[in-house]
Amino acid sequence: MKRVWKLPGKLRQRIGNKDNVKKLDLNAVPTNLTCLTYGFSGSGKTHFASTWPKPRFLSDAFEKGWETTRNMDRTKFFDPTVMPEIIPIETPKDMMEAISETGKEVIGKSKDAPQTLIIDSLTFYADAFFEAVVKAQGAKVDTRGAYGDLLSHIRRLVLSTHALPINIVWLALAKAPEDGVSGIMLAGKSADKIPALCQYWLHARAFHNGKATQHEIRTRPFGQFPARCRDGGTLPEVLPEPTYKSFISELTKQPVVATK
Repeated sequence: MKRVWKLPGKLRQRIGNKDNVKKLDLNAVPTNLTCLTYGFSGSGKTHFASTWPKPRFLSDAFEKGWETTRNMDRTKFFDPTVMPEIIPIETPKDMMEAISETGKEVIGKSKDAPQTLIIDSLTFYADAFFEAVVKAQGAKVDTRGAYGDLLSHIRRLVLSTHALPINIVWLALAKAPEDGVSGIMLAGKSADKIPALCQYWLHARAFHNGKATQHEIRTRPFGQFPARCRDGGTLPEVLPEPTYKSFISELTKQPVVATK
């Protein structure tokens, strides 16, 4: 007899009840963006991320990218009265525990829950995870297997955080161009696959105009540096001195103000 696979009873009831079907309103202003911003050191990645609503940074404890946030002009924050929260990350275990705790706060609607979770940076975290996998292998190192474990882990990490109803911002270093193309600095195939899981893949850039250092974000490919946005062509190619407010204003064509 041919077996027919059936949905579990409770799931069949939910699907059968149209009131429980979740619908996506494509005309609504987005409230949980997923964004990967990459660039060389000093390109303004952390500065840009600090301007998002009620941000919580999971920051590499050794790189100390939070020093940028500490010295920022507070008027650049989404709400000048709300300082970004910094959680130092030393090990992959620290990262997983911080993400788990954040998820509990968000789902539980805690007053301390962030509106934006920032991983600063994916490059440093991936290096730490890869080193931990290799170390656990002992004397017989399987590099190819370690790369596979890294890709699987990072993919699960991205998908699990993106399931949270808040903004998720990933920061990563840019790699030196190879064969005329740059990209995010990640080991193995992760660098090619992780950007596809984000709505916005932005390239942060710093340059000197003869008087001062200026920062910009590129939303489209720029020379050797790829970028891609699922915005239907709404965003301009260049966002000068970018902040969340300028980014979302260009995206929605409406002014944005801080709300408590």
